[in-house]
Amino acid sequence: MRQTFTDALTGKEWHVPARLLTMDNAKTVKGEALGWETAILYLAPADLSGREVCPMRSKGCTKACLFTSGRGRMLSVFVGRLNKTLYLFGDRPGFLAQLSRELDALNARARNGAKIAVRLNGTSDLPWYRWLDLARWESLTFYDYTKVSRRFSDILPFNYSLTFSRSEENETQALEVLARGGNVAAVFAGGLPETWQGYPLVQGDAHDLRFLDPRGGYVVGLTAKGDAKKDESGFVVRQARALPVLTMAA
Repeated sequence: MRQTFTDALTGKEWHVPARLLTMDNAKTVKGEALGWETAILYLAPADLSGREVCPMRSKGCTKACLFTSGRGRMLSVFVGRLNKTLYLFGDRPGFLAQLSRELDALNARARNGAKIAVRLNGTSDLPWYRWLDLARWESLTFYDYTKVSRRFSDILPFNYSLTFSRSEENETQALEVLARGGNVAAVFAGGLPETWQGYPLVQGDAHDLRFLDPRGGYVVGLTAKGDAKKDESGFVVRQARALPVLTMAA
């Protein structure tokens, strides 16, 4: 019989998810072309679960969230992500213990030569590196996007790569991150420019493996997807025409 946990807010009983990490989605397929497998943790974004998992989200970001594109639109997929989110907040020790076991298994494979990346914030923005000793899984490469600029002042694990995510409300912080040599992801419509705010662009849609991007103040250009195509908040940067941009070689 499967274990259960109780949602503290509603008192409803939920089954513990069979697995927390997902390895079969469009992002992982692109990475496989470069020889990488990718495991991603998807939660119910924003505060859709009744708990906030994206503390610095903007209105434009919330409306354009990637859960509105691809499989994220499917009810069954959303319920699965909701289940994981309630598990995290209802039984964090149990959640982290299960996540650690899954990471142990991936790390064992990576020690034997597999190239495995892990993105714990697929549809969230949580400080996993404060809750888990990510360096313990020394053969895995962790990466995330974040809108929390102060995390770039933290001492991050050696195997953890962080990219700041620009929105219509945090451009000042984005420019500060770029000035300090960090990379910033920005969403564009109407094509990708050659530079943004004086910083060079790299094509971000070819894959999601942000740790492969050049470092030192680059803008990761992403094209608008899902509801982001209709954004009018300023979250999506609109360009008049597309120009060639620097692309990392495989």
